[in-house]
Amino acid sequence: MNRPGESFKYSSKDIKKNINELIEKMIKEGYPIFDIDKIMENKEEYSDILSKLTEYDEKRIREDKDYRFNKEFRKSLNKIKEILISEGYIDEKGELTEKSLMEYSKYLIGNIEKEIEGIFEYGKYSSYYIGNDEEFYKKYFSIGDKYNKIDIKETIRKYIKNKDAVRFVINVNRENKGGKYIILLDVSGSMIGEKIFEAKKALILLTSKILEDNNLLDIILFNDKIVKEYNNVRGLKDIIDILRIIPNGSTDIALAFNYLLNKGENGHIILITDALPTKGKNPVERTLRLAKELSQYYYISIIGIQLNDEGEKIAKEIVKYGRGRLFISKDIKDLKKLLLLEYVISRQQMIK
Repeated sequence: MNRPGESFKYSSKDIKKNINELIEKMIKEGYPIFDIDKIMENKEEYSDILSKLTEYDEKRIREDKDYRFNKEFRKSLNKIKEILISEGYIDEKGELTEKSLMEYSKYLIGNIEKEIEGIFEYGKYSSYYIGNDEEFYKKYFSIGDKYNKIDIKETIRKYIKNKDAVRFVINVNRENKGGKYIILLDVSGSMIGEKIFEAKKALILLTSKILEDNNLLDIILFNDKIVKEYNNVRGLKDIIDILRIIPNGSTDIALAFNYLLNKGENGHIILITDALPTKGKNPVERTLRLAKELSQYYYISIIGIQLNDEGEKIAKEIVKYGRGRLFISKDIKDLKKLLLLEYVISRQQMIK
């Protein structure tokens, strides 16, 4: 273990090995910038990952107030920052780049799929993404796939590159099968912290599954206004900056419903929210009225995050109008499972 004054070699390989954990920590803290001053002020929060990156003892990072130690530790962080910049994970300002967000998203997809394997016969729908975003519509051979879809050339290329056991790669056609999903994500202030962190992860997974099945996808972020809209999403690159979103403002579900009503389209809405409609005059009545009007064009389902009794009551009314389903995540960690479950059920209904 190193001590103040000692030097050791920083390896890009070692940094890469822990990069996704570092990115996740930055996103979870709601401050996706490698800011050395901020990190030094919050060493306790970062001590676990910083121990892996610097080889300093985790307890010492948290507790040692010695001037010499902190001076050396700051030098270590500067060296790490240089490597992160040179490898393209952050820019000169310390902000996460598209490369780092893409890598983290693919890491999430792999880990989450392993975590929920076996849930509601999940194996039927499971496949792992490979390569870069332009290869988003290729996947490994899995249950239900046909042998004549195997891409021999791509399989050989992947085997040579990874030197792993043979896993057959198949092509997935990009034709639209007719399904259209609209994800409404509440990014109001009440979502800050673990709620938005878990919602972002769940949304990355859901996007991957929707696109794998060749459905159309729009994503709308809202609070008391439309914060951002992603139309006709074709790959992770289209939505990757969602990971940078910081919640604020109040919740206006009626505004989001009215926005969709004015677009005059149709499809399946999945609303992700943790709150009652709170913005405007008579927000509950307005929301229910618009839900009823919207149900002429859309199915409406809700993934409620830790809703209280009143919120659950309102949500039930909305999905009743919308002929959809209501899932309530009491444990925030279940959000991704419930969101995927809603999609799988709706998908089965759509292809019947």
